[in-house]
Amino acid sequence: ILRAGLTTTTTGTGGSGGGGFDLSLVRRIPEQAEWLAEVAVDWKLLRKAPGWVKGDAEIVTAAVRQNGYTLQFASDDLRADRGVVSVAVKQNGRALWFATDELRADRDIVWSAVQQNVRAWRFAA
Repeated sequence: ILRAGLTTTTTGTGGSGGGGFDLSLVRRIPEQAEWLAEVAVDWKLLRKAPGWVKGDAEIVTAAVRQNGYTLQFASDDLRADRGVVSVAVKQNGRALWFATDELRADRDIVWSAVQQNVRAWRFAA
């Protein structure tokens, strides 16, 4: 799937092997695209980002892929988001500390965190 940048999805057949392909085009506001590009390179920018950026799942996921500890700067909603937290704890198990109590008690999330860093068990609820 090619994501180019939230509204149009086209499915067709093609490609050199005669197989099918899916193409998803994602429309973003310019500010979101800029933040996504910048945070994908430097996760530390999330620390002083505006609130709407800290609440954007795509941008926050790009940051926690680089450094899971960045989860501490995410909005409360994203610290409760299984997908975002899963990416964060797989990158840095100690990011479990910043997840909501519900996810800190989740067996799969805790297991992922402990596999990355055995000391992450301290943050389990």
